[in-house]
Amino acid sequence: MPPGWGATRNRILARDPVCRFCQIMPSTEVHHLIPGDERDELLAGVCHDCHARATAVQSAEARGLA
Repeated sequence: MPPGWGATRNRILARDPVCRFCQIMPSTEVHHLIPGDERDELLAGVCHDCHARATAVQSAEARGLA
């Protein structure tokens, strides 16, 4: 992750204490809505399961499989 990521991660998790996707579980990870874009408005606090699903979709899209 880029320099200062720890502070960014903490800021996003404080802003989004509950997963922005399922809105049930606590946020434990930060998801890039646009891969590589570090702007706060394009980062989302999410739970582990939602992050795994969203990352899998982004990966498939990047490989032209979705």
